[in-house]
Amino acid sequence: VPYFSEAETDRLFSLNTGISLDTRPASIKIGAETSTENSDVLRDRLYLSVEVPLKFFPEGGNALSVTPEYTRELKLISGENRNAALIEDIEKLKKDIFLNSYIGTGIPFKEMVGENLKDAFSLLTQNYEQASYTPGFLINLSRNYGSRIIDLIAPSMLAVSFKRELNRDFNEIDDAYTAGLKLRSSALNLFGKLGAYPFFNFYSSDEFGNSLFLDMNFNGDYSVSKYSLSAEQYLTLFWGDNDTLTLRHLLKLANETEIQYSDSTGFSFIWNIKPGKGLDIPYVPEKVMKGSFIKNTETLSGSTENSHPVNVTVGHESSIVLPDYGYIKLNSKVGFDYESMGSGTSGQKAFRILFSAGLEVKVKF
Repeated sequence: VPYFSEAETDRLFSLNTGISLDTRPASIKIGAETSTENSDVLRDRLYLSVEVPLKFFPEGGNALSVTPEYTRELKLISGENRNAALIEDIEKLKKDIFLNSYIGTGIPFKEMVGENLKDAFSLLTQNYEQASYTPGFLINLSRNYGSRIIDLIAPSMLAVSFKRELNRDFNEIDDAYTAGLKLRSSALNLFGKLGAYPFFNFYSSDEFGNSLFLDMNFNGDYSVSKYSLSAEQYLTLFWGDNDTLTLRHLLKLANETEIQYSDSTGFSFIWNIKPGKGLDIPYVPEKVMKGSFIKNTETLSGSTENSHPVNVTVGHESSIVLPDYGYIKLNSKVGFDYESMGSGTSGQKAFRILFSAGLEVKVKF
């Protein structure tokens, strides 16, 4: 890599400098990067992150953590770097930092709305082929969860984010916004015979979970341009020797070129056969079979989506588990899929039947 020479050369170079300050209660990170993948393109990146974790009721069972975070990121891509030397890359990074000192001095939140930032971004990046500036705000809330009815619906994790994305692609300037929401709730050991509210005796304990993820993209006039939604619920019951029954539902929605949806439900049943001294297989040493057992898994799943209105799969798996030596696993699966291609009665339709079987062996030495 030439330091001063202007001789033509291909090279790979990157430099990353940063400062991280962990001052209670805030954590601050600020830095700069420069890199080149060949002799034609130089990439610079400036970033700033301020995070303030706050904790409430740390001694009790209702411990709550709230973490607001504000971030800024500026990326600059230039094609003026033809055969530039290493020292010139560093000098250009210094110039970019000086010209864009706003990343460390601008007023937070004010830049999230209004046309002033767009005009300033257009002016400051006019000498770059591509550039982007992304200020963003995130607040993350988490709390302890356990065996209470309220845990079924009260979020154990909540994250709300909002960011603005300014992008330059040669002479085109794009201004967009993104908002995100993440919710998750969990509850343990509620209604089984060992639970906090022992309503049912046919199983020992349970686990409930719900989650919701939503992302929305907005144009500069705040109209929605794109969104995606994912919602999941699951229930797991436990009993016996690690026998479990799990029910899971997942719904996905998105509007890309058209509205896309997927709705699926799955069932999984795991049941074990555990003889007291392990399995007895002829010609296999007793010490190898010690603690061995048979693990069976039954699965059933069904889904529907845009072009596949019906999809059903049934599966079975049996394993001989040797705790200290590995396992031998046999599995089989049968499925049916209906695909609709095109629209209306003139569209083509396809029916498929799937069958698969497999053998897997794992040996530990």
